[in-house]
Amino acid sequence: MISAEELRRRPSRASNYAAENQALITLAHELASSPEGILRKLADTALGLCRAHSAGLSILEEGDGKSNFHWRAIAGQWAPHLNGGTPRNFGPCGTVLDQGVAMICSHPEVDFPYWEPIRPVLEEGLLIPFYIKAEAVGTIWVVAHDTSRRFDAEDLRVMTSLSAFAATAYQTWLNLNAVQRVASIVESGHDAIFGEDLNGMIISWNKGAGRMFGYMAEEVIGKPVAILFPADQPTDEVANLKRLPYGDGIENFETVRQDKNGGRVDVSSTISPIIDPNGRIIGASSICRDISERKRIEMRQQLLLAELDHRVKNILAQVAAVAKSSHQGSLTADTFLQSLDGRIQCMAAAHTLLSQGGWKGVGLDVLVRNQLAPYVNGTNIIISGPDIILGAAETQAVARVLHELATNAAKYGALSVPNGRVSATWNRGSNGDAANLEFVWRELDGPTVVVGKRVGYGTDLIRNLIPFELGGEVDLAFGTDGVSCRIECSVDGTNR
Repeated sequence: MISAEELRRRPSRASNYAAENQALITLAHELASSPEGILRKLADTALGLCRAHSAGLSILEEGDGKSNFHWRAIAGQWAPHLNGGTPRNFGPCGTVLDQGVAMICSHPEVDFPYWEPIRPVLEEGLLIPFYIKAEAVGTIWVVAHDTSRRFDAEDLRVMTSLSAFAATAYQTWLNLNAVQRVASIVESGHDAIFGEDLNGMIISWNKGAGRMFGYMAEEVIGKPVAILFPADQPTDEVANLKRLPYGDGIENFETVRQDKNGGRVDVSSTISPIIDPNGRIIGASSICRDISERKRIEMRQQLLLAELDHRVKNILAQVAAVAKSSHQGSLTADTFLQSLDGRIQCMAAAHTLLSQGGWKGVGLDVLVRNQLAPYVNGTNIIISGPDIILGAAETQAVARVLHELATNAAKYGALSVPNGRVSATWNRGSNGDAANLEFVWRELDGPTVVVGKRVGYGTDLIRNLIPFELGGEVDLAFGTDGVSCRIECSVDGTNR
């Protein structure tokens, strides 16, 4: 026996809310019209929704002091075992009730010898406990008899939903008449369930509808269902109701409703006819499931995809520009490839830091140490400065400038000789404004600097990238004692 959390690590099939909603409606109708068969119908539903080989319910009963589980409903290949059972304190169902969680079972005959003659064998079973008044009274389960079927997280979700129904169905099966059974399920549901007559007037209202739309039952019963429609939304309910006299149900359509305060609620709705004892359709039962969170997730995904598209295009444009400029500034193919690889690696490192921080910002100290890490050798690099957070644009621009400064120092400057040193220090603006950065790069004890006539891509980038990207200022000097670079810019995260 293992926790059903294992299912969340497996590949999962997509949710089929339409089939689930229709199954719950069918179960509700079965409970109203033929309550004596509701447990078998529940087993059939679990079998179908989970594509299992067998399904059923194991129930503790007062008749034997709840010492055994009784198989009162079985569907599928184990149907011949109907009304069999297992001990309460020695079996998989007992373990599930003791743990109080859904569990997966495989080959119970290994631990419980009385399972040995049961055929076909239980290759994998998913067992969910259900409760009445906080007391565990049974399990609902689905079984695969060979390795052709393995359960997943969607099966766990569906079976968890059915376990809630199983508890209500069993309670009403024991205690209530047909009308009370339907009312109990309707009132215990999390979805909004309400009835309306053929004129579109609300005739019943459950607590789920009250939670979803904010109206108490007495506020809406006798009112037109149109009070749930936004002003800009066509009253599709009336058109849907006109189809009901022909016996049509309206399955799982997505629309928008309006709550008491005028807020919009995204719902998945199903409408089914209400039939009187004479077989006449007298109204409709509507089930609305709040899908606002799903819609928010979908919108968030769209925004993320748009942002990703923007960032990818931006990165590709930067890489193309770097490749072109590196090619123009290289005398040989080898030097071109080497410089291009270094610059792309620099950009990749900056993106990694941003990703690790959720693209909310990178500490300047972390960025400097990250870019200069390949050149550190003992005490040859001095890094010092207060805690300053750079936004995405600042991080990428400063990283590229640091890469060019470090690369040039390693080729021609202080980092190219054993005793050479580099100092990278920074502070807030002279007026104490945390939004202004003063960054100073200084090379010490390096070789004498010889300034050539030709200005390479790296030098051009150091001088122009910060002003272009961040609106800052750069002072790059080639002194005989080494290169120095002073950068002043805003780091308030508003530059893009």
